[in-house]
Amino acid sequence: MTAPAAYPFRSDAANDSAFINADRSAYGSDQSDDAGHAPLSDESDGADNGDYTGVHKILTNVDYWFNVELNQIDKEANRYANEWALQNIPGLTERRDELLPPEKDLASRCESLWKQWPHRMKVKVQEAIDRGGDELAKAVSEGRAAVTEAKVAGDELQDAEKKIEEIRRATERETPKVQYMAFMRKPLWVFLTVVLVCVEFVANQPVFRIIWPMSRMVQRSADEAMEGAATNGVWAGLSLTGTEIMMHVEATVLALAVVIMLFVLAKELGVALRALTALRPEDHPFSASSIRTLHRQKWLVSIVTGLSVLFIVGFLFMARSKATNVVESRLVGARALTKAVEAGLDSVQVAGPSRADEILIYAGRLTEAREDVERKSELLAFARTVQDNNLGILILNFAFVGAALIVGFLGDARDMTETRGEHPDLPHLKTKCLSCRERLRRFTDQARDAVRQGDGAISRVNSLLRSKPLATLEAKRSRLLAMIPRWRGENARLRGLDPSHILAFQQPIALELGDIEESVILTPPETLGVSRQELDRLRSEANRVERIADGLDLKAAA
Repeated sequence: MTAPAAYPFRSDAANDSAFINADRSAYGSDQSDDAGHAPLSDESDGADNGDYTGVHKILTNVDYWFNVELNQIDKEANRYANEWALQNIPGLTERRDELLPPEKDLASRCESLWKQWPHRMKVKVQEAIDRGGDELAKAVSEGRAAVTEAKVAGDELQDAEKKIEEIRRATERETPKVQYMAFMRKPLWVFLTVVLVCVEFVANQPVFRIIWPMSRMVQRSADEAMEGAATNGVWAGLSLTGTEIMMHVEATVLALAVVIMLFVLAKELGVALRALTALRPEDHPFSASSIRTLHRQKWLVSIVTGLSVLFIVGFLFMARSKATNVVESRLVGARALTKAVEAGLDSVQVAGPSRADEILIYAGRLTEAREDVERKSELLAFARTVQDNNLGILILNFAFVGAALIVGFLGDARDMTETRGEHPDLPHLKTKCLSCRERLRRFTDQARDAVRQGDGAISRVNSLLRSKPLATLEAKRSRLLAMIPRWRGENARLRGLDPSHILAFQQPIALELGDIEESVILTPPETLGVSRQELDRLRSEANRVERIADGLDLKAAA
């Protein structure tokens, strides 16, 4: 039987090779290895993404890759069988001394797959072993870091608890009173208060008497009272002063109120300064919060009272400096009134005796006006005297303020013993203890997890080292050996023939599937022994740290 011209592979070996390459191009394989075979891509290796979960997964992934590659060869065989069957080749009587071109291609692919499968299986298992070693080393490293951090947290926790215990013992031993005593007894304090108020009142009452006007009727009564007081002999001076003070009620009340206010403010300033200087938070740590609160209040009192004292003293100074101007303006008015009364009297006197009653009235008014001018002239002289001594009185006012301040400073006493709280360092130390205890427990858990991960890695490595990845060797060989007979059978079936009747199919199939040892030599990681020893030490240290943490928790609960 002669093959059609459309199939040049029937003529010679070169044409056979050209036919095979043309078929591969039609199939879509544009790359080949050194033997002219399509490459076996790693991408076909199932779902093996580098994560290791067990021996079964690794073997399953490699078997998946093998099945994918074998399925591609099987498809190629079916395609060859179909194309050759359509051309009714090979002929029944055609003999060949070698395998047909499709058989050569299929045999080459099967031989290549046979060589790659055990190598790939070994590589995959070895990679999993190496990953297990890396995972063990990583677990040991993380566990070592966690144990170190746990030790640091434990040391800090023990140090903080030791400091808390020392503070508590010191508190039990030393209970100093938070107080300061008065340097001045109350009777002396009261006596000095009365004296200072009286002196300041006497010094400042005249200025209020000058600037505060008196009605005419009160003035007339005051003149009568003053004339009566002047006849009291040796007590005349005291009687005149008392009468004058009593007759100037408004000025006296105002002066007394101002003097008392000035004394109270100056005294409270001294009390505030005593509290600010006598108690310091550094000297009484347990009452530091209460002392700081007291200081904040006293600073406010000091500022307010200090400004108030300055305002009052400034008011008195300005009132004394303006007293002459006030009296002079009143004197000018009194003199103008006197001249007006004199002019009225002259006009009435010209009218003659017919207006005698009016003359008497004007005469009385003139007398009162002249007496008023005389009084205001005397008051002007007194105001000038006060104004001339204004600076001295100002110094006296400041001396009074200083004396009142000293009275308040020396007479103040305070006891804050009952306000003692906990040591200011205790809240910080308690917070630190909570943080250290949380860190200790967290790092202890991390160390335990690292030990478990290390044990799991060792278990997986040992399981891989004991595994037999090539246990299905003969099954794979049988499937590859059946590939060419499968092609022959499919070609004959499509043609409706018996494969044994085709002489070309009687050529023996000689696949070079070399012998492969079932036992694969797998190499354990170089650091497996060292990492295992380190993991054992890490386990002991993690257990010890955990016992310490449990002991500290029990101590804290107690």
